[in-house]
Amino acid sequence: MKSGIRRSIKTGQLQLREMNLQVNGSLATPTVTGFDEFQIDSIVDLGVGTYQILLGKGSFERGCQLKGFGCISAAGSVVAIASDFDRITVEFRDAAGALADEDFFINILGSDFRNNH
Repeated sequence: MKSGIRRSIKTGQLQLREMNLQVNGSLATPTVTGFDEFQIDSIVDLGVGTYQILLGKGSFERGCQLKGFGCISAAGSVVAIASDFDRITVEFRDAAGALADEDFFINILGSDFRNNH
């Protein structure tokens, strides 16, 4: 075995952040409310049941992902169809699988930076 200098290998740990929002998709002009609403720049209605949430001050360093959801008034599901560090596009589908304008809760998970401590 060779003697020499030993060095530890350091890898940064991702610093995760979660945003909790309510999408009011049943309104003529959708809105976002909830605990983290002030981190959202705007919400864009892309058609029936399809919404793009622009994160603004809530932007992540890396792409975000959909973590969970809850429906307010109808059975259905929310699925992320696209995401980036500053936006996420989601679709709401009712119990029959059709796109529908509906109110729902959403949790978005993302990473702000690598913590090297």
